[in-house]
Amino acid sequence: MGGTCCDPHPPQRLDHALMILLTLLTLVVMSLGLWLLTPLIHALTPMLSLAWLGWGALVLGLWLFAAPSTDDPPTHS
Repeated sequence: MGGTCCDPHPPQRLDHALMILLTLLTLVVMSLGLWLLTPLIHALTPMLSLAWLGWGALVLGLWLFAAPSTDDPPTHS
């Protein structure tokens, strides 16, 4: 009984190391998400607004009406 009560338990060390590794991995993933996804979200947020829809419809309408029809005679340069 001399040295058995104070022996370290390897499974407890492994669980402790695994929890530290999991915590560090979580911090790395969250910081990368913050650094990489935040600028992307800020860039794409105006696209979610529908304020550009009127301008887009105007440009599409002008493009459709400006296109030559099949009834127009061909132009020779």
